[in-house]
Formats: sequence, C-alpha cells, structure tokens
Amino acid sequence: MKQRLLLISFLLFAQLAQAGDWLKEAVIARRADIMAKAEWALQQQPVTVTASRCDRSAGGLHDFYSEGDYWWPNPASADSPYIQKDGQTNPDNFVAHRQAMVRFSRIVGALAAAYVAEGKKEYLEHARKHILAWFVNSDTRMNPNLQYAQAIKGRATGRGIGIIDTVHFIEIAQALRIMEKAGVLTGRSIPISPALANAYTVAAAMYDSGSIEPGRKLLAMNFLMDRSAANWAAEFAALKQEVGECPADEPLAPMGAMSTAFRLNCEKGKLDGVLLLAPTTPATVQALRFRVVPPDRD
Repeated sequence: MKQRLLLISFLLFAQLAQAGDWLKEAVIARRADIMAKAEWALQQQPVTVTASRCDRSAGGLHDFYSEGDYWWPNPASADSPYIQKDGQTNPDNFVAHRQAMVRFSRIVGALAAAYVAEGKKEYLEHARKHILAWFVNSDTRMNPNLQYAQAIKGRATGRGIGIIDTVHFIEIAQALRIMEKAGVLTGRSIPISPALANAYTVAAAMYDSGSIEPGRKLLAMNFLMDRSAANWAAEFAALKQEVGECPADEPLAPMGAMSTAFRLNCEKGKLDGVLLLAPTTPATVQALRFRVVPPDRD
C-alpha cells in the first residue's frame, strides 16, 4: 500500500510541478524503482473484465462484478441468500475483476511515471494499448457503470458502495492527463454511415439545383415546419450569389452516425454546412444548415 501511495503521489505532483527542483529530486530518488516497474509493465498485455465471469453475476460479459467481502453462504441451505459475518472476508468471493483493475492501474501508473522520468513516448504508447482495451475496444471494454459491484447473492445484484472498487482508477485518471498533454491520446475516426453519405449527396444536389426538390422524399416530416420550400430556394439563391457554384468538396467530418459537418469549395469562397438525420426508418434529413466561411478563416 505504501508503494502504491508513493506512485499516486508521484503522478499527482508530476502534474503540479513545472519541471522544478522537487520533481527532479523525486525522479532521481526513485528512478531505479520507477524503471524496474516500467520494464515489468512493458511486458504485460491487457486483461480486462471480459477475461473472466462469475456465474453469480446478474450482468453480462462486459460488466464489472464484485461481491461484498463479509457475506457468506448460509450453511442451512446453499440456495439461501448469503448471510453476513462482519469483519470476516469470504475467501470464495469473486475477485477476478478487482484483481484485473488493480493490475491495470499498476501497469498504466508505472508506464506514466516512466514517461515523466525518461520522456520516452514508448511507455505511453504501451499504456494506451491497455486504455483502449479497457475503455474503447468493443470486444474487451468494460461497460461504463458499476451496476453489479459489491453484490450479495440473494439480496442485491449490486450496491452503490461498489464505487469503492474503482479507487484504483485514481492512477488511471492521472496517467490519462499525462498522456493527453503528451499528445498520445487522439480522437477516434468516426465512420461515415451509408445513411449519412446518402443524405449528404442529396443535400449537395439541393444546393446545386437551388431547390429542395431533389431531396424532398428524404426530408423528415418536420423539416419544412420552420422554413418553407420558397424560403430555402431564396437562401440557396443568396448563397450562390455570394460564393457561386460549389463543384468540389472536402471529406465529411461525421460527429456520429446521424450527423456530420462538411465543407464545399466554391467558385468564390467556401461554404460550411451541418447535416442532422432523424432516427426514422429509413433515416431522413432532420436539419440542414449552411454558412459562408469568412475569407480570413478558410
């Protein structure tokens, strides 16, 4: 526990210190220990909650599960709700997810500390592999809740006190701050859904024609409630007067499966736009906005 507190303190102060004497002295004093732990961490592969599951869990493969420490099977009947034995830890409780979380925090904390000491991004790149496995990758990630933590068989499928099991995420949070500042964490690219690509093609056709008619069948039922077809025609005409035709475009910048930003390269300038789909079947255009890009911001 003492070593873990030292590591947490090191990461916290690393964030607060401005490469001052305290940080330099701390690195010198603990360098051997920091690097030994980092070398161990570099050899470790991700192990998340999906690596093990307890039959007593009411959750799924991706749900974190733990059990109340002081609850035991009722000797009167194996099928009865567990009974409490205050201060006595049940050695048969499921602890694999807790152990995986502790291991995760040790690995990422050690690698972040090594980066602070050495400045080599290889440590953070390996930490990123573990971060993605726990929080991003669809086959191994943990669901973002503790609904099934600190469960008691026959009494509770999970309890609010289960938040205590994530105390180890303190090191993860501090490591993530270091990784962000180092530029190791980058946003994931969002794929362009077929519905979004189709709607964008229709939106571009509407601008080209100066009318909503090319997209009328794809418009949501409330698309014209705020603005009439004539109003849209007037806007298209005004935009064309200012920037002209827009023969080229740039890659879409989707914000999700149902919305995207886009930019058209026009004869006399650039046009930015935002497209939002309605969750209908099939998807329809809920909103469409255009804005002329000021010359000094293109």
